Amino acid sequence: MPLFILFPGRVAKEAYLVVRGERITVQASTSLGDINCSYSENRPGDTLYLNRPIGPRERLVLNLPVKEFACGNMLLNRDFQRTLKSGDHPLVQVEVLELVQNGPHFLGKLRLQVAGKNQVLRGVDFRRQAGQKLSTKLCLSFPDYELSTPQKLGGLVKVEEELQVTVELLLAPQTFL
Repeated sequence: MPLFILFPGRVAKEAYLVVRGERITVQASTSLGDINCSYSENRPGDTLYLNRPIGPRERLVLNLPVKEFACGNMLLNRDFQRTLKSGDHPLVQVEVLELVQNGPHFLGKLRLQVAGKNQVLRGVDFRRQAGQKLSTKLCLSFPDYELSTPQKLGGLVKVEEELQVTVELLLAPQTFL
């Protein structure tokens, strides 16, 4: 007859956030000024687990349609789409592989797919913002994704080789830790 011994103990409470949308802003500097392109989406609510590796089925995946980014006018929209090769790669994908709470901010590991090229970004620092948001700023280099910087007017207007990307995760109010 088997003997079962039960030890009283604490059950760890699983930590998570409920993401109800995202706002992505891409900024590029040119020889004539800055270009800003943005995309936002609301969603019913996706669970983002904290403080542990996140399994493939549990990961928060943001599929961002390149053609949905607004850059201010039709010409800039078309240049942005052409630069990111939207004809062959219509989506930019951001996948949260891990998010660990570290005091008032969160450290993440992301997989970013741009123009068919994948990069894993470690130590991504998400900060808590007013209005139930987590926000981070990323600096992406055109060569890392095998992209060419656009040039206009025979090279008179040049774009810097880095993109400044702001990712904001919009959270449901009751889920902030």
